[in-house]
Amino acid sequence: MKNDAVYATKKIYLYQNPTFKKSQRIAVYPKAKRINRPMFVVVDFAKSNGGALRIKVRDVNHGKKTAGKVGYITANPKYVTNVYYQTMPKSNQVKVIATKGVYVYQNANLSGKAKHYKKGARLTVKKLVKHNLTTRYQLSNGHFITGNKKLVIHSR
Repeated sequence: MKNDAVYATKKIYLYQNPTFKKSQRIAVYPKAKRINRPMFVVVDFAKSNGGALRIKVRDVNHGKKTAGKVGYITANPKYVTNVYYQTMPKSNQVKVIATKGVYVYQNANLSGKAKHYKKGARLTVKKLVKHNLTTRYQLSNGHFITGNKKLVIHSR
């Protein structure tokens, strides 16, 4: 869907056109650990001359020299996936994996900082809340946390 956030799970290239040619590569994104994976916002969709689906994206990797670049990446689910969880964890638990930890907020729009949890903290969630184009988890105490896969992971 348009405006969704996606990230690369394997090494990918950003191309100028939907029909990929080596000469039209704009940037390369090497395979990275989950917390360092390159993120993109979906701008549009296109087809290559061979009929393969491509995603027109904007690079949203803040602080990187590729930030803000627009181009095409593959739509193959082996290479790109959603940044935000769309389901509840089976165990109703999420674990913080962000190096600097995460904040918990009083509202679904992530306003009203309530608390900070360090990396490794396990939190109990009661429901998944959609907010604009992202998802949030509502914790058992009623507060909210991001559903970003780069920051939290479903735990057993």
